[in-house]
Amino acid sequence: RRENPTSLDDLVHCLNARPNPRFEAEIGAALTPKITAFFNDKDQTERIVTHGLPERLKASGTGRLRVLCCGVGSGQEAYSLAMRLDEIQEGPLLNAEIDIVGVDVCPTVLSTAETGIYNHFEIQKGLSVQRMMAHFTRLDSGYWQLSETIRNVVTLQKHNLLEAGDALGFFD
Repeated sequence: RRENPTSLDDLVHCLNARPNPRFEAEIGAALTPKITAFFNDKDQTERIVTHGLPERLKASGTGRLRVLCCGVGSGQEAYSLAMRLDEIQEGPLLNAEIDIVGVDVCPTVLSTAETGIYNHFEIQKGLSVQRMMAHFTRLDSGYWQLSETIRNVVTLQKHNLLEAGDALGFFD
């Protein structure tokens, strides 16, 4: 909008005429979807926790796992996994060290994820009342903030998946 293109072709022409990595990143961030929700796919989260992570933990033999959450958006899926792991009371994952790294190309959504502050609609969608009360605090503004305990399990980084991920390290 800032460049006021009349069409997508016009935007591409503008980008080609004045190459600018920051402008390219802004375009990429604007074109990526930002739809996210807590426990968006409950069955998938449960399979990850009951099957995928225990299998990887056993294979690693270290008691540690690093999980990559791509296109993390404003953090709901990564935080859902962290909440579900926090609820574990027995089994192989109970004493495991599990680091969740969330990456996204858009700095705007990452800043929301870092604060862990969501409106009532965002936390009501997908979260049970029990999870809301266990993991969130209602702020004076009417918004809800995710507990620091859960936020600290997830590390957030700006990263474009089209670029090399060597600096992110290895993941299980």
